[in-house]
Amino acid sequence: MNEIIITRKEKHREGYKRFYIGRPSPLQNDNPIASYAGEGCGRMAAIREYKKDLRQKMINQDDAVMQEIYNMQLELLVGPIQLDCHCAPALCHGEVIKEYLETGKL
Repeated sequence: MNEIIITRKEKHREGYKRFYIGRPSPLQNDNPIASYAGEGCGRMAAIREYKKDLRQKMINQDDAVMQEIYNMQLELLVGPIQLDCHCAPALCHGEVIKEYLETGKL
């Protein structure tokens, strides 16, 4: 499998097909970190919720989500991809997307 990297939107690696996953995009995280501030690590809680939300959207066959995942899978057949998000290099929901693309599991 070709490489998947997660980077800030402003950075581009030569030779990588870019996919924006921040807001607004089909794969955006609708769970703001600030909403989970009282739970210790807001970032981790937001990512856990994103994983649940993405799983549900895939079960429901959300058209926009499924199309974006399909496009990423196609690009991975021919070369590496870059997931662009404002959070990177901090831990981000892009790790959930990357995990799914690499393993097929959520």
